[in-house]
Amino acid sequence: MSNPRRAFSLIELLVVIFIIIVIVAITIPALASARKAARKAETQALLTTLSQSVVQFQNDEKHEPGYFTARDMGHNDNITRGFSAMQNILLDLSGGVVPSTTPATGPVRDVGPKSAATSQVRINIDNIGLATGSNKLYFSGATKKNMVTQDGIQGGSRLATIPEHVYPEMVDAFGTPILAWVEDAAYRKAITTVNDFARVDAGTDPAPTPSRFYWSSNAAFFTNGIRVGKRGVDNGALSMLGDQVAAADRMRSLVALTGNPGSSINVAQTSPVVALDEVMPTAARGSVIFHSAGEDGAFLPKKEGSSPTVKDAGMAQGVIGTGNTFLLDFGLNFRAIDNSPLPTSTDIVKKFNDIVQASGS
Repeated sequence: MSNPRRAFSLIELLVVIFIIIVIVAITIPALASARKAARKAETQALLTTLSQSVVQFQNDEKHEPGYFTARDMGHNDNITRGFSAMQNILLDLSGGVVPSTTPATGPVRDVGPKSAATSQVRINIDNIGLATGSNKLYFSGATKKNMVTQDGIQGGSRLATIPEHVYPEMVDAFGTPILAWVEDAAYRKAITTVNDFARVDAGTDPAPTPSRFYWSSNAAFFTNGIRVGKRGVDNGALSMLGDQVAAADRMRSLVALTGNPGSSINVAQTSPVVALDEVMPTAARGSVIFHSAGEDGAFLPKKEGSSPTVKDAGMAQGVIGTGNTFLLDFGLNFRAIDNSPLPTSTDIVKKFNDIVQASGS
């Protein structure tokens, strides 16, 4: 007679289940961490390629890429029009411009930073990234994977009634639009105040108020209530660059982001000691600065733990914050919050998840 088959006891089954749970508990976080690291590396590679394309364009054309000038992009109209600096750059790097006689139907749109029809350009969305006889491709990475319309379906919920918001945005590996901050090459006044380096906008024609960088060139991403990117983050509410932060504080944060962290005008002055908020950069990080929000989709967040979860440490990273005041000061590259000098200069932006790549001259 054959021996009956021995069944697993309840204890043995529980042990096996426990071992499986432990293995899963160890494996899933490791896979998530590896996936995050891979996306970060992919984003960094994309920003590097974009930067190289900018340099190649500058070598050929002797100016920064962009169909419209940085000052045009900083026009007051663009706060509500929402034409982004990256969209503008891609018109030169990846094409899409068509003759003005092309019928404006389907994928053909008129876009631009100003309301006046004479200050807009006609583009064919389907032509972006395609080489044509009149279109030299400097950046060929404008693929369907990386170009996502912020329509509330593929990406964020930017207002689809405005033509500029139908134009696809270049997104990072986390699904958030990549920002471009472009220096106004026509403005070379000495830097003595925050507004010499950054303004909300360049005013209106015919009497602009110029600066080095303009918040309005990326205003669409920092409008309260507009959820941007795959994660649907409301950067208007969560970011130190958001429109819920006072304009003066936003500009100080923009100076900290765009100013060269290794170059200041007056940080060494000791008699009298220059206050933290008076430390100014001598130059920008680059003439074009690419900016990814990183893993959490929040650009320089003013606090963490919001929904969706913001993982940057916010105020714990040295942000000046009292009441409703949130800003990132350029002087924090050289001084502590108590104004005591640091042993060496740092890059305060690197304390966030944001990925920043400077390019150009």
